[in-house]
Amino acid sequence: MEGGPPVEVSVIVPTRDRPERLARTLATAGRQEGVATEVVVVDDGSEVPVSQPAADTVRLIRHATPRGVAVARNSGIAASQGEWLAFLDDDDFWAPTKLVAQLDRIRESGADFAFTDGVVIDDRGEVLFADDAPTRPGMSLHRQLLESDVIPCGCSNVLVRADVVRSIGGFDETFGTLADWDFNIRLSAVAAGVPVPERLIAYTLHAGNMHRDEQALAEELGRFDDKHAPARAREGVVFNRTQWLRWRASRHRSAGDWSQAASAYWRLGLACRDPLLSVRAIVLAGRGEPVLAAIRRWVGRDAPPTVPPPWLASALSAAGGR
Repeated sequence: MEGGPPVEVSVIVPTRDRPERLARTLATAGRQEGVATEVVVVDDGSEVPVSQPAADTVRLIRHATPRGVAVARNSGIAASQGEWLAFLDDDDFWAPTKLVAQLDRIRESGADFAFTDGVVIDDRGEVLFADDAPTRPGMSLHRQLLESDVIPCGCSNVLVRADVVRSIGGFDETFGTLADWDFNIRLSAVAAGVPVPERLIAYTLHAGNMHRDEQALAEELGRFDDKHAPARAREGVVFNRTQWLRWRASRHRSAGDWSQAASAYWRLGLACRDPLLSVRAIVLAGRGEPVLAAIRRWVGRDAPPTVPPPWLASALSAAGGR
């Protein structure tokens, strides 16, 4: 990095015990076009320490013991040199134009941060479904975030001014899975955000995702609700439990976790008073996904597959394939 162009964007990548996934992710982080970047990898206590990547634009920080993803991101923030910060989880992928598209949109709008649409993929690189930011005309982004997590693809999305991140204290280290949602709520309370309506992120759904531990997630959600209850009351919004359950059900179902998907659909059916959702839960509990697919085709409700974004195949190829 010495002698090179000034760093515009610091890309912070927390990781732990995922060397193969990390290598693939760093390959796409290193292919960003039109932006001077540095990548700050934070090894959060991996059993086998991460080796220093060969690229001179990558710096490595190591925690001797695991301290959690929020602490790892904050360590990256403290060490970063860029005017802008972006966060990339060690199992996700970016389009090569992701950062420049966000910077262009920020500069033309005068916003402080930007986020994009994305797709959810499986471990083979196959697109499971689109993950696009919903639009709610007339409702502020802050109010939408208090109601539900409307910024797609977890913490691999937002590009934000570094000084704004530091002004809000970075990530709340008491959270794990919900640290990114909490961060985005606090960010949107003090800064202007703008969407980039392009699918520029691929979020990987696999067995190691943090959000698959339902018991831990339920406990964390309780603390999250307590923290943001005053802001929700001020803004006149409530937690969208129905949307939350739909999200949980879709994630488990796409991952082939039928028992967890069935549980989420059962609770969703009760919340919505919709017996068809309860029937879906019963069918899924019996590993009946093919039955549901046949019914959808029969009634003409089988959604067309999401077309992979044009950059995905080359990104996966550059990252070493699947």
